[in-house]
Amino acid sequence: MPILNIDDIKPGMLLAEAVRNHQDQLLLESGRRITEKSIRVFKSWGIRRLNIKPESYHGGPVVGAAST
Repeated sequence: MPILNIDDIKPGMLLAEAVRNHQDQLLLESGRRITEKSIRVFKSWGIRRLNIKPESYHGGPVVGAAST
């Protein structure tokens, strides 16, 4: 599954795994669609990478590290 930098994330993409902040609080569940608001929240928590479901990804830069 593609792991993308937060700046390459687009609204409508699907999360392949849950996103948690550094305090282990759930920000968004796996399988949920990413919105503009969720991108803002991720950035405010310092989330740098997300694991995206392949069916919602249409090319672009991929990084090799784990999410968050």
